[in-house]
Amino acid sequence: HEARLLMKLRNGYDARGTDVRPLLNSSELLTVEFGMRLITMNLNEATQTMTVSVYLRMKWIDQYLMWDPAEYDGLKYISMDPENVWFPRIENVNKEEEKAFKTTTGVSVKYNGKMFWTPHQQYTVGCLIDAREYPFDHHTCTMWFQQLTEKSEYLELLPYSKSPLDLSTSLKSFAKARSWTILENTTTLVPAPSALNVTLVYANRPAIKFGLTVRRRPSFKDYLILAPCILFPFIAAIVFTFPPEGPARMSISLSFI
Repeated sequence: HEARLLMKLRNGYDARGTDVRPLLNSSELLTVEFGMRLITMNLNEATQTMTVSVYLRMKWIDQYLMWDPAEYDGLKYISMDPENVWFPRIENVNKEEEKAFKTTTGVSVKYNGKMFWTPHQQYTVGCLIDAREYPFDHHTCTMWFQQLTEKSEYLELLPYSKSPLDLSTSLKSFAKARSWTILENTTTLVPAPSALNVTLVYANRPAIKFGLTVRRRPSFKDYLILAPCILFPFIAAIVFTFPPEGPARMSISLSFI
């Protein structure tokens, strides 16, 4: 049944191609929900960049990929190669480097045309790092995403309805290993980036902005460096409580030096 269904669905796409929006009425607006699940995050102070490994999350409806489960032995879900279906070309438009992992994640297709795709990506974006408050510094890095192939009157890009920026995997799996603590994350739909004086690929096309505010997690070495700096003023003040004519003031002062 699955092979028969796949053949039927593929034949439909072979006839019209994968570049055409999957709508029976081409005048309709296609809505795509976009988000991501954070796996790892790292800041590089030398290069002023943030590198993240994420699973993207995309949902939309393909009106051509629908079937009656009763005709296929109750089959309600099927997985298809993304190369064989239409999918939204959403890009990180402020990236400095991108890596797509070789393992291809299939698109999950439900009998009512609901599509769900989670490709694995790695992005490196610029992030201004001000370390004047080291080792208690915190920084906010942003990632901008836009849909590059369809105009906004044909495709509506929205943040993923449930947890647009999901941190659950990162917080649970890497809580002990990470050098940074995530303080806050934000997701903002920006209808016209040009209005905010933000330069993107398409200045007047909607974009989704993800923000991560992180704080450095001080190491034991950092505390060893800071401890003398904090304690010395107090100890120096105590020295002045000793009589000036006594040898204790001089000997204690020299020992701390």
